[in-house]
Amino acid sequence: QIIRSLLVFARRTPPERRPVDVNDVIRAALALQTPEFDLNHIRVVMSLDPMPRIWADPHQLQQVLLNLFSNAVHAMKSAHGRGVLTVRSSDAGATVSVVVEDDGPGIPAANLGRIFDPFFTTKAAGEGTGLGLSLSFGIVESHGGRISAENIASAGARFTVTLPVVERPEVAEAAPSPVAPATRCARVLVVDDEDQLRKLVTEVVIALGHQVEETPSGQDAVARLASHEYDVILLDVRLPDLDGKAIWRRLLVDRPALAARVVFMTGDTMSAETQAFLMEAGRPVLTKPLTIERIQRAVHEALTAPSVHEGAKA
Repeated sequence: QIIRSLLVFARRTPPERRPVDVNDVIRAALALQTPEFDLNHIRVVMSLDPMPRIWADPHQLQQVLLNLFSNAVHAMKSAHGRGVLTVRSSDAGATVSVVVEDDGPGIPAANLGRIFDPFFTTKAAGEGTGLGLSLSFGIVESHGGRISAENIASAGARFTVTLPVVERPEVAEAAPSPVAPATRCARVLVVDDEDQLRKLVTEVVIALGHQVEETPSGQDAVARLASHEYDVILLDVRLPDLDGKAIWRRLLVDRPALAARVVFMTGDTMSAETQAFLMEAGRPVLTKPLTIERIQRAVHEALTAPSVHEGAKA
């Protein structure tokens, strides 16, 4: 199941889109989950408005809903052994929305900004892979929509999926061009203080045929840069000791050619300070949660983009 999820996560299978009634997808997903609802004493409250058809992959949308339902059941069961799941749909003209609410314990404030990260999970070992919400995020994003999470004031969590109303695109969607195999073995430095995310990025880059060093520390990254040559740096903007902004500014002065091979990673794109810095730097940015395809493409483009070479050797 983890391998199948990773293949979907990498978007190796193109979506099969057609006109879809989102309410039909909701009813089908609820029907599939009925045994789990009954087993865990979950009462379902459904309020579905009439909806226009949208151009979507019903199986992928169903996967998103099943994941949201399953997470809600787990939260309510863990909190008080039963619960109420509320599912609503609404039509806003240019978009349609699906809201999934539970009356569980809610999402800890410290986790709200991370729940869509790959492999992040609060479940016990063996109960979850941490891929479900990342998969859901990628699916909704690929449909031109957005998914968000928040806590309900009384109790519980609310997930909202918003999708554009597009009956059928005039031009068929072009499949993303595959990332070309590496023409040479490059040395890549990955700097991120989130262990699981850093390891995921490292594994993806190694699979491309490159040599990778990783560190959670900005200070350690500076020490490595002083004694080693690298072709690409995947650099988190926010680090606990010396952040990515300071590291990049040092490179800009001391090693401008290497500064031109930096790819930033961040989950903080809403901060005015971060947005201003990224505009100043003018470097590619991988926004979290990351996808395997985006990591691959960023490394490939950093290596093939014209720049002043320092003569770094693999």
